Amino acid sequence: TYAVDWHYDHLADWPSTYIVCERDGILPVAWQRRFAERLHCRNVHSIDAGHQAMMTQPEALADLLLTSARL
Repeated sequence: TYAVDWHYDHLADWPSTYIVCERDGILPVAWQRRFAERLHCRNVHSIDAGHQAMMTQPEALADLLLTSARL
């Protein structure tokens, strides 16, 4: 058997950021937003990139992460 009911309430107290990759061919944007919500991410940003933003949009991703770190 395997677990199907994961709980992430313990993460609500941690400041966290989720970067939504708008052109992700693997994870639809709606799923990414759902993941961010489940993980209690306080900051959700979007980037015009595919699944591996660190490869295709490294400067834009770095800017988003630095902005989030300052919040």
